[in-house]
Amino acid sequence: MYRPRHARPSALRQTLGDRPRQTLGASALAVALSLPLLTAAPSSAAPAVTAPASPVALPADNVQSVTQYARTDVNVRSGPGTDHSVVGSLAEGTEVTGEWTDNGWLHLGDGRYVGGSVLVDSLPSYGSSTAYTRTDVNVRSGPGTDHSVVGSYAEGTEVSGDWTSNGWLNLGGGRYIGGSVLVSADSGGETVTRYTRTDVNVRSGPGTDHSVVGGHAAGTELTGTLTSNGWLRTGSNSYVAGSVLVTDEPSDGVTGEDVIAEAREYLGIYYSGGGNHPSTGFDCSGYTQYVFGQLGIDLPRTTTDQRAVATPVSNPQPGDLVFWGSPAYHVAIYAGDGYIYDSGKPGLPVQKREMFSGVSGFGRVL
Repeated sequence: MYRPRHARPSALRQTLGDRPRQTLGASALAVALSLPLLTAAPSSAAPAVTAPASPVALPADNVQSVTQYARTDVNVRSGPGTDHSVVGSLAEGTEVTGEWTDNGWLHLGDGRYVGGSVLVDSLPSYGSSTAYTRTDVNVRSGPGTDHSVVGSYAEGTEVSGDWTSNGWLNLGGGRYIGGSVLVSADSGGETVTRYTRTDVNVRSGPGTDHSVVGGHAAGTELTGTLTSNGWLRTGSNSYVAGSVLVTDEPSDGVTGEDVIAEAREYLGIYYSGGGNHPSTGFDCSGYTQYVFGQLGIDLPRTTTDQRAVATPVSNPQPGDLVFWGSPAYHVAIYAGDGYIYDSGKPGLPVQKREMFSGVSGFGRVL
């Protein structure tokens, strides 16, 4: 490589140091200062000097801006873990937006984090309904009185929507009305049939301020009349809240949504070779086996055996299995929209992330 021939600084200092020191007279110094400075002309053979290239910004790994909903009343913490202090809270059904951390917490910004295990991709619907306002009512931006008022309806207005898990009617477009201020179209004394969507309490009157006098298991068929505040009266002193009832008999089958909801329960649990339980950690097939096992579906222990029992599909749906390799060496749960839930490798927690290359097939076990 060409190097300009310049004396080394140390040699140059040595040469100058050997010369006798002379002092310029005042007149000679004035003449020297009046002369123009001369610079050496660049050599035509010298290589061109170019500025160094700007560093290329690498994209953040697995950064996802997502919208989620609180599936219960949840704490907001100052960092991504329960060892951080509580700095606020969110009511069930609150919509939040942020980015996933690598241990499965959602960063809302401004030093606020919510655990992924208490969030869901969408608010569950518990049956469509048409109801009427029993008084002048407020319409809110979310399913709770802590959300802002975005409108109102006069007494007797007909409204339609889906019930949320906490008994609010979702009218669509970010508009909600509390079930306590609505009456059913069937409330005029007509007998109706409903089904419990979970284990429920039976109370002595139409409200939670009344004493519990019994209970029903999930899926129980109940017949009665609806009160003005949406409770089902099944006997002289027996009432069940309308918010825990649905109009259609629940299905006994496990759905893809059930699988995804269960898969999210274990976000943040770190990988452990051979692990198949939350207390010890998971490897990839131990994680999928445990998730499906919690829903009553027995999967084999190994990735290759899980692929053998799954029905191959070309158009995966949320809740299906995703395999890599042939024979398969990795398995995950398809989350939809090109994302998966998996326990990937040592040093990583169970997380939701983009599906990476090398997929060898999809399988359905539901």
